[in-house]
Amino acid sequence: MKTTGSVLFSFIGRKPISITPENEVYIKRRNIFPVCDRPHKTKIIADIFVKGALGELSFPIHQGLCVTQMDGKQVAEKSLVFSIDSEFFDGAPKNQKRFIEAMWGTTAVHIRNMINGVNQVFSDICLI
Repeated sequence: MKTTGSVLFSFIGRKPISITPENEVYIKRRNIFPVCDRPHKTKIIADIFVKGALGELSFPIHQGLCVTQMDGKQVAEKSLVFSIDSEFFDGAPKNQKRFIEAMWGTTAVHIRNMINGVNQVFSDICLI
């Protein structure tokens, strides 16, 4: 992870996540924020849902992360982009900053895997 001033760059987190036409991705905000019992973590503010041919999966979005849905020129060119909310990040304590940095790339990878998981049947391949 590279740092430039107060802006962070996660090579995994900043890559756009392409959404296939067969998938439906939506974000549902949480109205009640649970009290965070661990001070190094942040509150969960929303859940992202991925729906496909094989089912539906969800993953929590933590406070300090931003999700933007980008629409391409063609119908099949939809993508999600994750970033860090700079206003929240600049005012957060050091331990929460580390957590947000870690969750940026982690969340992006989980969403990529969720999109693959609702489209493809799991297959266990052993290479000997």
